[in-house]
Amino acid sequence: MNFFDQPLNRFPLTSISDYRIMAQKRLPRQLFDFLEGGAFEEVTIKKNCEDFQKIQLKQKVLKDVSNINMSMEILGQ
Repeated sequence: MNFFDQPLNRFPLTSISDYRIMAQKRLPRQLFDFLEGGAFEEVTIKKNCEDFQKIQLKQKVLKDVSNINMSMEILGQ
């Protein structure tokens, strides 16, 4: 049994690639192919991948989380 055949809670999924591989192993092939695919020359998929590569996440460790406010404002509300 390899990493991706383990129960979901056994190992942390830490990247988009991890989730993609897990989905490929667990979803019916027809569903995975539909979600993974693109139309024509797959220009939108390529552009989205390029844009996501530009996003940098800032890791925060050992931060006090005892008093967190999860509220947010969306469209002025």
